[in-house]
This record gives sequence, C-alpha cells and structure tokens, in this order.
Amino acid sequence: MPNTINQDITRDSGQKLEFKRQLIRNHLLKSYNSILNLSKINLTDNNIESIINVHKKYINKTNIYGKNKYTTLRLLEQYKRSKNKSMGMMILTNSLNKLSLFCEI
Repeated sequence: MPNTINQDITRDSGQKLEFKRQLIRNHLLKSYNSILNLSKINLTDNNIESIINVHKKYINKTNIYGKNKYTTLRLLEQYKRSKNKSMGMMILTNSLNKLSLFCEI
C-alpha cells in the first residue's frame, strides 16, 4: 500500500524536528566545551551567563515549538546556579552522557 501525502509530510516534519533537536544538542556540547576551556582560564558567572544567552538564542533560531525545547538550556542554568561548581560540572557531564553526546565525538 503506497504512502499517502499526509504520511510523507508527517514523516518529513518528524525527521526535520529530530534534526533540529540534534543541532541543539550539538550546540550544547559546544557550550560545555566552552565552559571547560573557560574554567582553565577564568570562569565567572558573567561568562556562564553569556554562554547561556548564546545557547538560548540558538534554540530560538531553530523555531521548535513545544514545552521541552529548553531542556538543554535548563542544564546550563542548573550548572550556573550550583554553589559547588565541581559538583555542577559532574552533573552536567553526566547529563550530556545520558543524552549520548559523548559517543558522537
């Protein structure tokens, strides 16, 4: 039985949405690497805030609709709010590992 046009459109939009989500995850990984590089030099709350703002702008550029589009942003904000930065980095690293981002490197 051949696919209908609606099934093709739904499949294509689902693939496009997953591609956009993967781009956001890759940008999160770049943000994580920026935090690692800055922590070697001089990491301040202003630096973290600028990384968060860049990531938020990137998410908004992708035009994804839904309540879970800021999940990756919440991970960065959680790191910023942590009082113990080494524990926050460990949680952020484990969260990225759970998203399977380190397997793609």
